[in-house]
Amino acid sequence: MTAFLQYFTYLSLRVFLVIMRLIPFSAGLKFARFMGGILYYVLGRRRKIALENLRAAFGKEKIEEEIKKIAKESFEHLGIVALEFMWTPHVVRHFDSYLKSEGKEKVQAALQRGKGVILLCAHLGNWEWIGLRMAFDGFPSSAIARSLKNPFLYRYIMKIRGLTGLKIVNKNGATRETLRILAEGKVVG
Repeated sequence: MTAFLQYFTYLSLRVFLVIMRLIPFSAGLKFARFMGGILYYVLGRRRKIALENLRAAFGKEKIEEEIKKIAKESFEHLGIVALEFMWTPHVVRHFDSYLKSEGKEKVQAALQRGKGVILLCAHLGNWEWIGLRMAFDGFPSSAIARSLKNPFLYRYIMKIRGLTGLKIVNKNGATRETLRILAEGKVVG
């Protein structure tokens, strides 16, 4: 993709973000779920990968209709996560209205041992908000993430991820950086 197309994609997304933030959050969630469902049918290659992975995970435990339902709901969920990410600048100013924080005392106790903490998070719920919330709650937090091919979009996403002080560790070469962060007694997700 040329730099022009990358920048055009970035600008298009920014315009879309402005539009999506004009509608109520609850209506946006319904639209995002609907769009995720549409993408299930449009993105044939991704759908095929999802179905193959689910078949491998469940074997004979689930029938094909159940597997397809789970895959479609996963696409719908990704639509919701995308919308929630679009709302992140608003959400971080009103975190308690959107995301409940539990178990902070366990993280604090682990950090007091001075060895750092590794938090594992599956792509369930909104994993982006979990890292942001950790930093918002005052924990020195970093998250391992893959960079995007579009540098304009990547810079914007990094800006959003950093709104609460969350640091991002690039997935490539993350081992050394993760060990350093843990040695400093900090949190890595």
